Amino acid sequence: MPVLRLSHGYLPAHLKQYFVYCSLFPKYYCFSVQNLVWLWMAQGYMQDNEENAMENIGDAYFKELLSRSFFEKVDGG
Repeated sequence: MPVLRLSHGYLPAHLKQYFVYCSLFPKYYCFSVQNLVWLWMAQGYMQDNEENAMENIGDAYFKELLSRSFFEKVDGG
């Protein structure tokens, strides 16, 4: 957990609430990106703007967290 706490400390402020929300899920919980983004939207974490739909913003935030190794991509099968 200390490594996770350290990594969380280096997250940009706008991503912290998204990551903290994901901590509500049990360890090794598998979810689709689309469903997670919808949950974030339902919590009111994102606001539509003229340039990007909320789904696109959420997808970009998920990809950024994935690139920082907060998530692990698994093949469904």
